[in-house]
Amino acid sequence: MAELLFEKFDAGAVFVSKSAPLNLYACARSSGVVLDIGADLSVASYVTEGFLQKKAVLASPLGGRLLCQTMLERLEKRGIQVHPRFTFTRKVTRDGKLKIDHVSAPSQPSFAKFWKLDEVESMLHAVCRVRSVAAAAIGSAGSKTGSSAQVVALEGDHRGGEPAAAEGSAASPASVRESDTYMLPDGTAVSSARSLGAEVAELLFDPHPLQRSDIGLGLPDLVLRAGQGLPSADARRELLANVVLCGGLTVAPGLAARFAGELATKARGIKSRVIVSGPNERRYNAWIGGSILGTLNGLSDVWVSRSEYLDQGSKALGRKCP
Repeated sequence: MAELLFEKFDAGAVFVSKSAPLNLYACARSSGVVLDIGADLSVASYVTEGFLQKKAVLASPLGGRLLCQTMLERLEKRGIQVHPRFTFTRKVTRDGKLKIDHVSAPSQPSFAKFWKLDEVESMLHAVCRVRSVAAAAIGSAGSKTGSSAQVVALEGDHRGGEPAAAEGSAASPASVRESDTYMLPDGTAVSSARSLGAEVAELLFDPHPLQRSDIGLGLPDLVLRAGQGLPSADARRELLANVVLCGGLTVAPGLAARFAGELATKARGIKSRVIVSGPNERRYNAWIGGSILGTLNGLSDVWVSRSEYLDQGSKALGRKCP
């Protein structure tokens, strides 16, 4: 990337940063913990004054794509077939009714599964709701351990980290009926859709039903296990005071509150703040943080200049961009 910027675009100076510090900058912090729940991975990272603690980073395959695959499997167990969009056409007749015509469209199994997962992803965004933890249980556990956690929603968010009902397609009345039925694009009705969404979302906190050896930790445990790489408990306690949630999956209603509750239960003697930005901003936290970082006056001392790059090559990036 640096080679492209310097040699093709003739950049005067470059600075490369990890995404975790940028997510913190986007939330007006320079130290804390970042939990990035993405499509393929969930990554917990500890950051001190803008520098990533490399020994305190832990990743898990527990991400959005895994939830989509699990939901597709559970739909198929119910006997519901998800048809890729290229296997049918949709027409509205003169009397206003939707007509579905299935067509023959040979394709590779991997291509068909890709489009099945694309439809399931839309369903996941519409019906995914994280079950809440009983407030009494959290309060009892917190009082015994001296721990607590609160959700801090930055400007532009709603209901402690939950998106507004009109946001995106998460609560579109065209797809999720009041009778808890989700309509697939081919007209297939999925009953008890919200219950299915809640069951799948529960895997973020208890992945044991997946029976996978590489996924043994839920999200709160992932954050706490990553912190064991820090040199002292005091450093861990200080950074856990600010936990930033980011990534597209974090907009699921109830996720921030549930995460804060379980973190308060598991993190003994630690008072945490779970910070979430607006639902739209949260997807682009790293880019927003990068724009903030680029405006800081002190950054000019750590830029890798063109002359440094031509003289030292990639070693200059390793020295100035840890």
